[in-house]
Amino acid sequence: MIGKWYFRAPTTGCLVLLILAPTLLAQRSNLKPGINAFSPQQDIELGRKAALEVEQKMPMCNDPKVDAYLSKLGHRLIEHLNTRGIEYPWEFHCVNDKAVNAFALPGGFVFVNRGAIEAADNEAQLAAVMAHELSHVALRHGTNQVTKARYAQMGTGVLSIAGGILGSAAGAAASGVGQLAAGSLLLRYSRSAETQADVMGTHGLWRRSLKI
Repeated sequence: MIGKWYFRAPTTGCLVLLILAPTLLAQRSNLKPGINAFSPQQDIELGRKAALEVEQKMPMCNDPKVDAYLSKLGHRLIEHLNTRGIEYPWEFHCVNDKAVNAFALPGGFVFVNRGAIEAADNEAQLAAVMAHELSHVALRHGTNQVTKARYAQMGTGVLSIAGGILGSAAGAAASGVGQLAAGSLLLRYSRSAETQADVMGTHGLWRRSLKI
């Protein structure tokens, strides 16, 4: 059985969030997703294709109750994330893998391993993992990483926003979607991106704990 606690979903307030709140409020204003050759709609299209590939290649739990629980928790977290007015389709799926892991593809396609659910002692721990991954989507880190990689491959030398370069970078990345699924460029985040996801995710948890 996946997690004895998740259907009753206890919410645990974390004092550390209150202690860090002033720092997080200051840092959130400095969160900049970075250069991106993709439009939000392209994020969704690319993420959807990659998600289909994940569902074909990875063992899924195929448990509607678990997916429904993840979706309910996920949408509660999304309420406290700054998605910059972008409406993502948000999908949540349980992967039948004992490894403690979760990942989110561009456009809002989220996968949580059953191992992460089983390892969590309470909902707050699982929410922390999910909030981090949702923040990667909100900050569009996946396609930002692809953009930077494509620029480097084209030998531009600098990440300039020249129209022709932007168009060719996005086109090249989109055409190679089959090679950009989970575990590839879409999920290879820099240390800076991971830090940003930590800040946004923790701030979202703090707002949720205070029901702001």
